[in-house]
Amino acid sequence: MADYKILRPRDPLYERALGQFWNYVLATPPNRREQTQPGNIFFIRAHGLEDGFPISRVGKNGGVTVRENQMVFAPVLVSIADSQNSNAPTIQERRNKVNLENGESEPPQDMTATIDGESILVPRPADYYVETEVDFTLNVPQGSPYSDPNMSDLDEVYSYSGDFPAIANGYAVILYDMKSRDRPYRLIIDARGRGNYTARAFYDISVVEDGQEEIRHLNLEKTFQETLQTRSINLDKAEMTEWTKYLQAADIERQTKFKEKVMKVAKTLGIALNKA
Repeated sequence: MADYKILRPRDPLYERALGQFWNYVLATPPNRREQTQPGNIFFIRAHGLEDGFPISRVGKNGGVTVRENQMVFAPVLVSIADSQNSNAPTIQERRNKVNLENGESEPPQDMTATIDGESILVPRPADYYVETEVDFTLNVPQGSPYSDPNMSDLDEVYSYSGDFPAIANGYAVILYDMKSRDRPYRLIIDARGRGNYTARAFYDISVVEDGQEEIRHLNLEKTFQETLQTRSINLDKAEMTEWTKYLQAADIERQTKFKEKVMKVAKTLGIALNKA
């Protein structure tokens, strides 16, 4: 029996997690490889590569650490379109754009995701299609590295910053109830979309019990500070303390709501916060 479980396809969590994944990606510089993540979902980051590139080892030596109570969101082939950066002002235009790359009617024929050599796209890879049925809010940080085509590993150049309605779709799998063991889980994603687009990732995932020393060293304040650096915002001690409480709660929805609150305050009081 496997030491992990696979969330059944079409579970509502897939849609919510897909939107959260894209906000995580755009808030994280492409050259940053996180070994740990707060919250109850760890977002694996497959890399879009042009044909001929090698498999990407992600994380230090290809390894990351998750807690037993964390889920793992693994994108296989995913796409996104927002109103501004994708030049898709209507919801139908956004849906048409993502369907050009990852439409459910024509699933990719070459799409694999395995752990320790065993497929996790069971019974069929096509079953793991997910689409945000309505717009979600995509936050593109000011000064995002994804506005520079030379730095971005995405096929979209995000020239406009701010909050935009967006639609995402594609194929992804969520793992949960992963058991701590003496060796890492080896996750390999290798998928070919339409045209020459491929998405590949290589992860060694170590799972630790909650409270183990391996994750206690995580500097929560530094994690949030690095996230906010892309927005050129500095928080005072009281705000950092409050944010830390939310991180420790390991509740992704509470974290997201609080982050939105902080960003709204910062947008209004940006000068004061920068001088703090």
